[in-house]
Amino acid sequence: MVVVVPNDGVDEQERFRLFVRAVERRVWLGLVSDLGPDGADDALAQGLAHAWQHWGRVSAMENPSGYVFRVAQRAGRDAAERRARSYPLAAPGAVLLPDVEPGLADALAALSPNQRRAVFLVEACGWTLAEAADLLGVSVSTVRNHVARGMAGLRKQLEVELDA
Repeated sequence: MVVVVPNDGVDEQERFRLFVRAVERRVWLGLVSDLGPDGADDALAQGLAHAWQHWGRVSAMENPSGYVFRVAQRAGRDAAERRARSYPLAAPGAVLLPDVEPGLADALAALSPNQRRAVFLVEACGWTLAEAADLLGVSVSTVRNHVARGMAGLRKQLEVELDA
């Protein structure tokens, strides 16, 4: 989904507000599989702040939402590394979500980051392959491959057989 920000008689601040409204949920969902909800909130805020500081350049980009996603992703990764150096990590599987396969969190963690993102966006959030590809800045076939390999990895980790 390419975001088009109107340029006819709208000041730059309003153009940026419209851009944020159009992309913030999509970018947040792209971040949450790696960073969790709180980390995604912080990273999104940093990505959008960076976009505002460089709005003249960002607004002219072909895929500004993809750019904000990458900036936010980097900011979130940097923050996670700082936290890991400062605080002990919780034991794997310590927090379980209700009504979720108990091994799902560990199985998702075993996937590559690209597979985890693609599976989360397409299977959990219901995005189309094209929507996920647009945000992640890759081709539809790349997302399709990540989803297929990720789902195969989850089935193997969780010992789930597909019904024929």
